[in-house]
Amino acid sequence: MNFMENEPVLEETESHWVFKAQLLIIIGFTCFAAAVILWICRLIYVSWDLKDTFSGSISIAIVAGTIFLVILSIFHYLVWGLIREKKSKLD
Repeated sequence: MNFMENEPVLEETESHWVFKAQLLIIIGFTCFAAAVILWICRLIYVSWDLKDTFSGSISIAIVAGTIFLVILSIFHYLVWGLIREKKSKLD
């Protein structure tokens, strides 16, 4: 049995785990960003319901929501770009 014959199998197994890790990171961060954005929307609703000034909640929502959406889009771009690059190298 040649050592070189086992190398691609090891590569496939490693790339399979890397893909799972990337997918887990993207799903986890997407859920986290969605939870933060929903929480901020809930803060605005509670401020509105209590007839409180909700300008602070809206200011936080604009800043935090934008930051989370930008980071989320960068993560998606990077991970799917890595996956596409890996597929093009395999073909």
